[in-house]
Order: sequence, then structure tokens, then C-alpha cells
Amino acid sequence: MSSAPFAPVHSQTEASHRIPVPDAFVSRFGWLEGKQPIRVWLWLLSDGHYRVLTDEQAQSDLVIAPIRALIVDGPSEKPTPASEAQDDEEAAMPAMLIQTNVTPPPPVWRIVIPKAAREFPPLKTKRFSTVLTMHGHWEIWHTDILWRVASRSRE
Repeated sequence: MSSAPFAPVHSQTEASHRIPVPDAFVSRFGWLEGKQPIRVWLWLLSDGHYRVLTDEQAQSDLVIAPIRALIVDGPSEKPTPASEAQDDEEAAMPAMLIQTNVTPPPPVWRIVIPKAAREFPPLKTKRFSTVLTMHGHWEIWHTDILWRVASRSRE
């Protein structure tokens, strides 16, 4: 067993675009159980930096819930007038939430990294880092971006 079970884990996606979930995360997040894939969401926090959310977390968050509803249920039946527009940040919000799955063993729990997350600018990558934040959130980073941010924080 590792002496630092919650240290960042760096992985490369396999052909099925999945990366392993560290054993310590499986223990920490009790919802990782059963024999069926579990729907989760990747919430884009910044370039190449995602927070993993359960479907329940996505449904209960005041900002994320309406975006999830749009993705799952489609737009409301009463569209706004064609001349009415959202600001760019609000209009881009549906692109900030990506549905995916965590798949059960064998051999281990793995999270699917969808094409939208692998190829989201600024770079295409197969290298991802799994991180537990200081606030207890599960996050996934493009490894190169994580190291760039970590290097800047030491300056």
C-alpha cells in the first residue's frame, strides 16, 4: 500500500479512453460501488481542469443543475426571441459540463475521459492526473496543465 494514498496519480488513457480511479478514491467516495457503470459529470473549472461530480451533485448545485437539465432533457419548449442573446460566458456554460461514466472492475474502477475533455483546447492529450483537492473534491487535470499551474504557484 502506498504511503501517500491521496497523492496525485498520473495516467495515460487506454484505447477505450479510460483512466484508473485510485484505490484510495474508491474507499473515500462510497458511491463507487456495484457492478454497473455510474453516470458522472466533468465540470470544467479552467483549461484542462475538471471536477468530477456525481449525478446527485450535478442535480443539486444551483449553477450546474439547469445545465444538466438542458443536456439531459433538452431546451425549454418556450425559446426566447431570436433577437435576445446571452452573454458569451452564459452561452458557453453547456460546454462546461460533460457527461461520462465510471466503469466498475474488473480489473479496477475506471473513469471514461470523453472526447470533449480529451480534445478541449488548449491541447489534445492522453495524459491525465487524478487529484484530491484540499476541500475533498475529486478532480482530473490534463497532466501538462497541472504541472504548469503547480510550477507557477512556486514562483
